[in-house]
Amino acid sequence: MGDARVLPGWAEELRRRYVRGEASLFVLYGNVFDLLLHQGRLYRLTDFLAEVLLGDNKDTIALYNLSSGVRFTKRETKRTEGLEEILLQKSADKILPAFERILQTQDRLALIIEYAEMIAPMGDANFFTEADRQSVVMLHRWSLAPHLESADNIVILVTENLAELHPKIVSNPKVATIRVPMPDADERLALIAHVDPDLEKQWVERLAEITAGLKGVQIKGILEPAPPAEEDAAERERVIKRLLGPGAAADRVKRLVQLTEGMKHDEIRDLIAPGGAPVAAAAEGEDEAAAQARAEVLRVIAKRKREIIERECFGLIEFIEPGHDFSVVGGMDEV
Repeated sequence: MGDARVLPGWAEELRRRYVRGEASLFVLYGNVFDLLLHQGRLYRLTDFLAEVLLGDNKDTIALYNLSSGVRFTKRETKRTEGLEEILLQKSADKILPAFERILQTQDRLALIIEYAEMIAPMGDANFFTEADRQSVVMLHRWSLAPHLESADNIVILVTENLAELHPKIVSNPKVATIRVPMPDADERLALIAHVDPDLEKQWVERLAEITAGLKGVQIKGILEPAPPAEEDAAERERVIKRLLGPGAAADRVKRLVQLTEGMKHDEIRDLIAPGGAPVAAAAEGEDEAAAQARAEVLRVIAKRKREIIERECFGLIEFIEPGHDFSVVGGMDEV
């Protein structure tokens, strides 16, 4: 598997337990729908497993979920018996028996099952379909099969909530469950610097601190630079507002932003305020714009954290926006 020195903690634990022969069937749960930064590239978890953790060690790597069926990220060309028929199927009662035959006859194969709770769900067996029962029994049998370990094969189930997976699998001592945590401070620091390399170090450290509790995909969505067209429009709007002054009508500013598309700053100045000071000299306006952008980032981060808390508390907690800040509190200058 991948080099333990550069793997996230959960991935290194999976590698170590697999190499020691503790299990050949693993369950990854928790923050499994996030982005992982590895050696300057962002990965989805299943792509990280297939390309980084297992890519150098397995000859065949397959990903499966009920919606899209099977896709192979790596495929051994000499031994492909039974692989073609799998690509035509999606239902678990067809896919799992086909993979069981392949796991018994081929070696160095990895199978990653996404949304595993939809294949072996938690619930009363009396209400299960025949396909559900078959899936639970088959996955449980795989965990005990000696040929899976001797053939250097591995099966990884991916689920967000461990409680939604059938207890016959979760409680099985031959199944290793590993939690994928939320990004820690160092991971958030690296992600923020990767998403926006132009940020000052002090601001990156500040963002890494206040984004605790957010997923990497959420942080990326907040900080990712706007597309060039949107960024250019916002810059032209700031230039036009400086040239027109604080009393400029919003409709006029909006119309001028549309009319000046593709124009340089000096051309905009010649159109709106001929003979005015060069736009580049207005450093104060740039500082103000940067401060407004940072304030907006902080506002969005606070909003995302509020959404997380409200969702986890099932609406039992309501946030009240105060009408005043600490500046109205007397005798507490340090606050």
